[in-house]
Amino acid sequence: MWKFFREENGAIVPNYNEAAESISDAFIFVKRQDPDSPGMTVLARIEMAKGVFGRPRGRHIERSWRFTKPDAVALAVFSAQQLSPAYERLAANDDRVTRAIAAANDGGGNTLEMAANSIGLAISDAHAAGDEAAAFAAESARGAVIAAWSADAGKALHAAAYSLLYSIQGAYKIGVGEDVTRRIEKWLYTWIDGHG
Repeated sequence: MWKFFREENGAIVPNYNEAAESISDAFIFVKRQDPDSPGMTVLARIEMAKGVFGRPRGRHIERSWRFTKPDAVALAVFSAQQLSPAYERLAANDDRVTRAIAAANDGGGNTLEMAANSIGLAISDAHAAGDEAAAFAAESARGAVIAAWSADAGKALHAAAYSLLYSIQGAYKIGVGEDVTRRIEKWLYTWIDGHG
């Protein structure tokens, strides 16, 4: 089971969100948070504690990992890249989504500002064309731009949660949801392995 926690003064603060079976589903709670409140940046693996005679006695944190801003941006960029072909199918000569993802990856201020302006138009164009997957691809790229532009790790991870969830949701629209989910989860497990 996977769950996000807030960190305050070096301590993990309990919260009341439900633990998720899937690591990617844990990001749903991050997405629901107010981005201006202290961010949920600690991902934890939750296990059932055993009591007398092996009976379950509640849950405990088996292990936890902290997302930094660069970690969150990398997740958002990777997630957006998984769905960007859906936008390219809609508009083969329109590189706004790929430019936005590249700007988020590079993190340049002027480039990010230009990408933020153009990605909003790309989202509108995809909606006008009635292509939900392309709109989700553009939304996922916008999440990557916002993550890169964010002031701190909590806000960056909040934006990355949007990027991840839009990517998966858009992928299901075109029948590749399980593949994209698997790739994103593999990325997350690789990130966890690198932070062990």
